Amino acid sequence: MQSLFINITKPAAAINKRIHPAIQKTLIFLCMLGMMIPIMGKYVHKDRMISYNTSISDFFTSLLDLGDGGRGVTAVILMTLIVLFSVRKPLKKIEFNWYISLFWFVGSILIIIAGIFHDIGSGFLIAQIAVLLLFPALYIAWNENLKELYDLIALAALAFILIECILLLHYPFDSVSGISGKYRGPYIDSNVISYTFVAGLCPGLYLISRDSKLKRLFASVMLGLILCVILISFSRGAYLTAGVVVLCWFILYFKKSGKLLPLVLSVVIAAVSFFGYYMTVSGGNDPLNIRSVTAAGQTVYADETVSEPDSPSSTDILGRLENFNNLNQYTTGRVGIWKVFSKYINWTGNDVTYTLPVRVLHYTGQSARYYTTTHNNAYDIVIRAGLPAGIIYLLMQLIALVYSLKKIFGRRKNVKAYDLFVVPAFMIFIVEGNMETYSHIFSSLPTLLYFLSLTVLLGFGVKTNNREEVSVDAQ
Repeated sequence: MQSLFINITKPAAAINKRIHPAIQKTLIFLCMLGMMIPIMGKYVHKDRMISYNTSISDFFTSLLDLGDGGRGVTAVILMTLIVLFSVRKPLKKIEFNWYISLFWFVGSILIIIAGIFHDIGSGFLIAQIAVLLLFPALYIAWNENLKELYDLIALAALAFILIECILLLHYPFDSVSGISGKYRGPYIDSNVISYTFVAGLCPGLYLISRDSKLKRLFASVMLGLILCVILISFSRGAYLTAGVVVLCWFILYFKKSGKLLPLVLSVVIAAVSFFGYYMTVSGGNDPLNIRSVTAAGQTVYADETVSEPDSPSSTDILGRLENFNNLNQYTTGRVGIWKVFSKYINWTGNDVTYTLPVRVLHYTGQSARYYTTTHNNAYDIVIRAGLPAGIIYLLMQLIALVYSLKKIFGRRKNVKAYDLFVVPAFMIFIVEGNMETYSHIFSSLPTLLYFLSLTVLLGFGVKTNNREEVSVDAQ
């Protein structure tokens, strides 16, 4: 497969040599941003769009109309261009980790086979073709300059988050607060906002660790905006994930750099950015309980046998983190949801046209709730493509976790610059991916960043990787 890719890219290398490197980088950045922008339309709720500018609503609606399939096709086209733009000289073969590569390709093929024989969901089949071909190709093209690749990815991701922040100004807190006073902007619920902005921590933290002062300034400002939205979402999962990610990043940062002054300056800039954006997007309200704001609680039930008591009536952070009686209650009924979906576990997956949504009765028997997702990424793949595909999907997460732990607790010299992007991307996906479902690669920022980072594992533990022989020269 490498030989095929090398031969295909030879004409691209000849063309790219004539393009100035700055223009080449700009083209890659724009394609990356173009992959991310349609994500905004995934969870927009048309009935809840409260905007002072009809063009904003029209923009969201156009993104919404793309669907997962449209987002997948758009992303595959743009990613193909990214791969072609990434090569300036003829490439040579590199060595892959054989067992991780086996998991990677077998898992992708199993999902593709399932998608051929039944409907695994709009856009999933084309996304897996990208996993099989385009993501490894991107790794081959950038193998010796991974930190430069992640610089571009991080800048594109933060630009995407900045666009989100600007759009959220049209949806002030007091207009679109949802259950228990949690901020959701124009989206269906607060969790959608929270996990997107938690994903923004990955590129933000990465860029403040880089040498460029301009990149650090931009990242510092964006981190303030990101933390603001995370906090007013009042999502327990987001709080947990953010805490884990920041802790892991701090360890890696001090192992790799140890520079305190740039970090302090970034914290100060982020704090100023946080309060400025908070006063604007809160719309005169006080969602963080500086002046004490309360909202009515909501009872959520997962199925006929598992229920959750009322959520804390106060929207303060401590209220959201208070003790619960059992795991199902703390996870807002997710254990019950997993129980409901267990009857659909099989070897080949399910036609989701008929399987989803799953009807779940409330404990009270007065109404019904329909769940279209399992609230767990690996579980979602099991339902769509079968148990073997789901197990391999989970194994890749476990390998990513092992990689992260080795970087965090291993020797200082083993930490690479790009690890400050890769490890946070892994931890975000692993922690949140066990509580939410965003398995569609091109309809979720956490998943896209995870798979862009996952390709690093293809060379995990390979001591004789021919990085010196691979010509990228993308800088």
